Amino acid sequence: MGGRTCSRSSLLAVSAALLLGGCSGDNGASFPDPLVTGETDAGDAGTAGGDGASPTKKTYSVSTGPITLQPGEERVLCVDRRVPSDRPIDVTRISSDLTEGGHHLVFYKSDATTETADPFECATFRGVLNGLVPLFIAQKAQTELLFPAGVAYSLPAAQMVRIELHFLNATSRPLAVTGTVHLGEASTGTIVDHANLMFYGNLGIRIPPQSAATVGPTFHAFRAPTPRIFGLTGHQHKRGTGVTIDLAASREGPSTPLYVNHDWADPPLTVFDPPIATTPGQGFRYTCTYYNPTSETVLFGEGVNQEMCFLWAYYYPDMGFEIGLGG
Repeated sequence: MGGRTCSRSSLLAVSAALLLGGCSGDNGASFPDPLVTGETDAGDAGTAGGDGASPTKKTYSVSTGPITLQPGEERVLCVDRRVPSDRPIDVTRISSDLTEGGHHLVFYKSDATTETADPFECATFRGVLNGLVPLFIAQKAQTELLFPAGVAYSLPAAQMVRIELHFLNATSRPLAVTGTVHLGEASTGTIVDHANLMFYGNLGIRIPPQSAATVGPTFHAFRAPTPRIFGLTGHQHKRGTGVTIDLAASREGPSTPLYVNHDWADPPLTVFDPPIATTPGQGFRYTCTYYNPTSETVLFGEGVNQEMCFLWAYYYPDMGFEIGLGG
């Protein structure tokens, strides 16, 4: 099972305006005007990631910034915006551009009914835990997810979306942060399947002072009977020393390694081309390892001095958003 690792760098951003067109975030005004006209994107015609034989039709972009963080400042901000489409769209490519200092970005379908004027304080991954449906999660300066040929996310006309951004200014200077998410629309008539996302995690993290610790192996069987997996990522904070994810049928026994990462600050998005074909009863078996050099016990939590053990995977055909949390 071959995996193509799409690796870039750090992460960061914040959320404010919706733009149509393949541009980066507006680095001028703090909160630019929300909507402008769109452009056709010559895109990725004929590749395994766009819509197969046809180019991407348009690119919708959600952008923000700059917002200034003081040295040592940590914030999580969200914004709700409306995708400026007057008809349903199929999305075959999602990418993000993020500036220095960030930890993750989550892009959701929002249940809001009105757009927010300014970013508002929110909590890390709280949207996932409170019923919002995530479409895309990034942890690097640049991340790109190309869908398999004929596969897309389906969004209704004028879909509300939320961007959640967790960032920390670890420098000794004020830091201006910006971020953009791009949605590449499929050409008409090219989509035969739709995708969704799986999000699994173990919350039972306890790392004693001056000690190493292992969480797992944890096993979550797929709710969908035979999903095809085309993207996979693990997630830890700064005490993390490794995430391994296998395809398996139980917590123990034979398995197929899919993902290994030992650098918490630079976790790859592994894209499988062709997608992984699963069988009934299979799921993900995953293990997270840590080292705590401090004099305090480290537990699960949202802050940079707490820890997490999460994974997410992109799959099709769509059987709904899957979430599994244990520990």
